[in-house]
Amino acid sequence: MSSLSTLRDLARQEMKNMDPNGRVWSDSQVDAAVNDGQRRVQLSGNYAWPANSASATVTQVPRGESDLPADFARVRVVKYGASKLDRVEKDDVFGETASGLPAYYYVDGGKMGFSPLPSMAGSVSLLYWKALPTITDLVDCSLPSDFDRAIAKAAAYYLLAGTPRYAQAAAGKLAEYNLELAPLTIRYRFTDDGYSFTATR
Repeated sequence: MSSLSTLRDLARQEMKNMDPNGRVWSDSQVDAAVNDGQRRVQLSGNYAWPANSASATVTQVPRGESDLPADFARVRVVKYGASKLDRVEKDDVFGETASGLPAYYYVDGGKMGFSPLPSMAGSVSLLYWKALPTITDLVDCSLPSDFDRAIAKAAAYYLLAGTPRYAQAAAGKLAEYNLELAPLTIRYRFTDDGYSFTATR
């Protein structure tokens, strides 16, 4: 969980051959790219890194849709009491008027709906993948420091890709990013099969 200044310095190191004096890209540009890098890491893992895991209680609105958490990215499990709800598409239950205990849920934008329609106020338990907060001078990166180099390489890719003369260097950083991410995926996402792995660079 590194600071913005640490990640900024790492990103600049990735571009030292193109910007040895740190004058081509301002700190604000590098900071924005660092956050783009964090988003790329999240997307590369389909938001399923351990740091993205979260839970919440969603309040049901009688005969209506409920608000999802502001940081919601993707559903893992929805339960009503001890019962796991199955997912349906909103199109499949559109116009439904029956009410009762929920058996199904759907996600539509920032809302969650249920089928049958809730007849009264209640709640469901939501286990979900969240979007990580923006990294700032006051908010450190939520991913472990093992991810620092991948974030820095992704940040360098975004900055270099914005300048045509650095297109080749940008492609190189993207390839390095993918190589950096592979052992992280093994270590942090594939951990429930009883095997252990040693990440190498």
